[in-house]
Amino acid sequence: PNNVKYDGSSTAPTNAGTYAISADFVPTDTSDYNSLTGISAGNFVVTQLPITVTAITNTKEYDGNINALGIPTITSGILAEGDISHFIEKYDNKNVGEEKILTPEGTIINSDEIDVTNNYNINFISDESGIIKDTTNPIITMIGNNLISIVQGSSYSDAGATALDNADGDITNKIVTVNDVNTSIVGTYTVTYNVVDNAGNHSTEIKRTVNVTPWIINHSGSGGFIRTSSSTVGQVLGASKFIFTKTTKKGSRGNEVVELQKFLNNQKYNLGNPNGYFGDKTKAAVIKFQIANKLKGDGIVGATTRAILNK
Repeated sequence: PNNVKYDGSSTAPTNAGTYAISADFVPTDTSDYNSLTGISAGNFVVTQLPITVTAITNTKEYDGNINALGIPTITSGILAEGDISHFIEKYDNKNVGEEKILTPEGTIINSDEIDVTNNYNINFISDESGIIKDTTNPIITMIGNNLISIVQGSSYSDAGATALDNADGDITNKIVTVNDVNTSIVGTYTVTYNVVDNAGNHSTEIKRTVNVTPWIINHSGSGGFIRTSSSTVGQVLGASKFIFTKTTKKGSRGNEVVELQKFLNNQKYNLGNPNGYFGDKTKAAVIKFQIANKLKGDGIVGATTRAILNK
């Protein structure tokens, strides 16, 4: 036959698929037979090239996503000359722990950067030996001052601390606090805070010093005596600093919001006269404060934002 065409093209196809063939047939004995032009001659089939792509064992540090670090390998078959694979593999979830399933996926392009994945019959094989580990220590942030003085016999309520972990998030409820302050006995006491995340990583221990100081009897100068506390260093319990303890957001009301508005005014966010209502203006100021302190600007005063407010 002459003038062979594949789906109307004279160029033989290289991509996988089924193509209709047509051709011109010229008999050798033209006295008895006529030439046949453009006659269908059946189908021309280009089959897909089979390859197997297998995930490889991966261990990576927790980074909050499911993409693995390694590149899956072709364990059966080869790519046609000039073709390039773009294979990746992913964990079945991003959480820390063992026995994750790794699944490969991806495409193949040719030298002209055209996707030719359809030319291959790809068998992707998963692997159940992926591990995401967490070796980052959680961070504890103390609420209030690290040095406090209190007069003997007064009450003491510790302000506490907050804890954040790269993988577990807010783990304040896991903090172990050791507080042996005895206000009836003059002395120097230490309050300690420790926390361990779900992967077993320990925070650096945070310490607060609490000085219990004695009363001093002084002559009043008018025939009597007055009782005063000794000179102190650091924060004196009962001082005017407000400690934020509640989560507030748009729609919240109360004294916690009043103190928040006072704080933001002192930080030059110009909210006007504090009214105790968390409205749009207060939310906008909170967002600016969060962004200025490299926090997520969501306008909600949660544990992380309170930790900054209470410094």
